[in-house]
Amino acid sequence: MDRNDINQPGQAPGPSNQPIEPGGAAGRESASGAPAPKRENSGQGPVAPDDDYAGGGAAGRESASDALAPKRENSGQGPVTLDEMEQMLDELAAELPEVFFRELNGGIVLLPQTERHPRGQGGLYTLGCYFSGGEMGRYIAIYYGSFLRVFPHAPREEIRRELRKTLRHEFRHHVESLCGENGLEVEDEIFLQNYLRSRGGK
Repeated sequence: MDRNDINQPGQAPGPSNQPIEPGGAAGRESASGAPAPKRENSGQGPVAPDDDYAGGGAAGRESASDALAPKRENSGQGPVTLDEMEQMLDELAAELPEVFFRELNGGIVLLPQTERHPRGQGGLYTLGCYFSGGEMGRYIAIYYGSFLRVFPHAPREEIRRELRKTLRHEFRHHVESLCGENGLEVEDEIFLQNYLRSRGGK
C-alpha cells in the first residue's frame, strides 16, 4: 500500500479545508449546506509541498524515505484530461478484489478540484481521501486538480502509477474502517508530523 509521498508540484493555487485532527470528524460543510461525511483518514492520501513552502529546490518527488525522484520532462502530450483519468481510475479499480468494495456504497468519485491539505500550512496537497457517513455513505474521493498540480508534466504511465498508489491507500483506509482499525491513520499522522518538523513546523 501507498505511503504519504512528498512531491514537488508545479504552479497552481487550490482551496483549503478545515483542519482534521487524528481520527477526528470532518466538520466541513458541503455545497448544499448539509454536514459533510466524516473523513476517516488524517493523512488524506499522498501530499505535496508547494514550491513557496518547501523553498523551491529540484523538481521531482521526495518520498517518505527522503529519496528524491528524478526530474520528469514534459511528455509532449499535454496534461492528462479528466476523461483520461476517469478511464484510468475505472481500470485500476477493476484490478481490486470485489470484497474490497463491500459497503463502499458511495463508490469512487473523481472530483475536478485542487485540494490543499488542511494541516499543511498552505503548501501541501491532498490527492485522495476516504469518507464515511453522510448522504453518500462510505466513498473514496480522488482530486484531479491536485494530480495536475503535483504532476503537471508527468507522462501518462507515471500518473497511472501514482493514481494506483493513491487509490490503494484509500482502500486500505476503507478496509481498516470496516474492521475497526486505524493503523494507516496512525502511519499518516506520524508521517505528516515528521514532514512538518523537518520544515520547522509543528
